[in-house]
Amino acid sequence: MTGTGPGWEVRWAGAQRNLMAGDIRSTVDLNTLARRPSLCALGPREHLQGEITVIRGRPAVSRVVEGRIVVDAGFDHRAPFLAWVEVGRWRERPLAAPAANLGELDALVIDAARREGIDTARPFPFLLGGRAERVNLHVLDKRDGRTHTRELHEAAKVKFAFAGLDVEVIGFYAPAHRGVFIPHDANMHLHLASADGTVAGHVDDIELPPDAILSLPAVD
Repeated sequence: MTGTGPGWEVRWAGAQRNLMAGDIRSTVDLNTLARRPSLCALGPREHLQGEITVIRGRPAVSRVVEGRIVVDAGFDHRAPFLAWVEVGRWRERPLAAPAANLGELDALVIDAARREGIDTARPFPFLLGGRAERVNLHVLDKRDGRTHTRELHEAAKVKFAFAGLDVEVIGFYAPAHRGVFIPHDANMHLHLASADGTVAGHVDDIELPPDAILSLPAVD
């Protein structure tokens, strides 16, 4: 499936709603997307044991091992659902206002996208970079062996919190695609990777200063 904008094409395979209905089979081999320097992607790792994050062609695939995050920088992973995009040219700008949480970030991203002339009725990607004041994230670690449900999905999340973390973030904004590659109760789906390569996962909440850099696809 695809959602197209000038100079980029958001693609996805599988759907989050399928996981909640018990189907956690992998639909995408990340190796098929390797060697694409502008690739950005996110989704859960196979068997719901980890999180896949790719930013500018660099994978950061996280798992939980003995209670801590372990990050692999390779493409040898599969996903039950995945959203991805290749953007030839990004337009960077400071966030310009602080974002104390995901709700405030949502408003800043959509406002900036409209100012840039992006068609916000279609899925679009964005990047964030800078020093996060606070990060709450999770990494899936399903070990129960039971048919998956929404309740078991919540139970499989291993949660972590960080302060003063230098990060890169890949996000997709697509309210119309809730239950596909956007959580059912959100407008956007974000994953991050730390600058030092030791942390990666699904962003549950984040606090960013106004000098954080927001990158949006160039439309001209």
